Amino acid sequence: MILNLPTCSIQTETVVQIDEATRLALSAQHAEEGQVILHVTYNSTDVMEWIRIWPTTYLVPFPASEKVQLIHAYNIGIYPNWLTIPANKPHIFTLVFDALPKSCSSFDLWEKIPEPGGFLIRDIQRNKSDVYHLTMH
Repeated sequence: MILNLPTCSIQTETVVQIDEATRLALSAQHAEEGQVILHVTYNSTDVMEWIRIWPTTYLVPFPASEKVQLIHAYNIGIYPNWLTIPANKPHIFTLVFDALPKSCSSFDLWEKIPEPGGFLIRDIQRNKSDVYHLTMH
């Protein structure tokens, strides 16, 4: 769950700083398995915040198909653990999902949780690389 998410934007030309070992591992997995990689920049507010992601976070492809499972999350707490984010400081984390179906042209990012506060980002347009950069506020 990510707290206080009034808006989200998708960026297509952002450069994400990620350590070399993680970058190489993700690139090899992505090339071999066709995984979907989301680099997310979370812009914290003027107070310290806590963020986490639930393992029940999915990509929902369109046209309609089975949801796609989250398989790895880097640099963010996984439920039930929280990660503290300092005030007014962007925090970058990476989510890795199984491959989308070839027929998929867009998808939703859905954090399905049994309490209030889960997020839903609709209509992310698919690109050829299946690597995406999102910003959450």
